[in-house]
This record gives sequence, structure tokens and C-alpha cells, in this order.
Amino acid sequence: MVHAVSLAGVAGRADCYLYMPTPCHVESSCASSPTASLGKSNTACVKDRSDPRLVKQLSIFASSAAVFSVVVGLSGLAGWKFHIVSLTRWGSVPATMAANTAGCFVLIGVSAWLLRKKDNQSFARA
Repeated sequence: MVHAVSLAGVAGRADCYLYMPTPCHVESSCASSPTASLGKSNTACVKDRSDPRLVKQLSIFASSAAVFSVVVGLSGLAGWKFHIVSLTRWGSVPATMAANTAGCFVLIGVSAWLLRKKDNQSFARA
């Protein structure tokens, strides 16, 4: 069994944890190292800042996924409205997208677009 023990009281930092098979008292090296250090002391320090480049890339991915969802939903609704079979069926699959499914795709895409974060705050701080 693996226990995660917070070393906030020992090291003075809330983001330091010790992963060990059994609970015991261990002095931390987290106070001196802001990055993850796994070594003889079995200590792992979590970064308190997120990588801005990764945040930007994931933000672009979330935005494009939201837009893609809206486009798929609107094309399905247009296919039902104007009786265009190629817009309600994707590829050679015999399954047809129902109108309520297309509407849900639009709503999911809009909600994902509205839930995007504009700033670079990490989820750990929220």
C-alpha cells in the first residue's frame, strides 16, 4: 500500500509530498528544490506554476474542439433542414445523425467555447 504524506509542516511548503510504502517521519528536500526530484529520499515536489506554452497549446486544442463540435452539429441540422443526406451521414456509414443529436453537438460546442479560460491560471490554484 502506498501512502502520500504531506510534508507541509516539515518543509514549510504545501506542494511537497512523500510517497512511501509505509508512513514514517522523513525530512524533506522539497524546500530546496522547486522541481520534481525523485531520488534516495523518495520525495516528489510538485511545481506550483504551469507551463505557459503547454497551456497555450491546450487552449488552442479546446477552442478548435469546440468549433469542430459546432460545425458538425450545424452541418447535421442543415442536412435535416434542406434534406441533404450527405450532411446527415458521415462517410459511408449507414447510420444517420439524428436532429436532436446534431442540436446537442451545437450546444456542447457552445458551452465548451464559453468555458474556455482566457488567463494562464493553473487549475491547482482555482
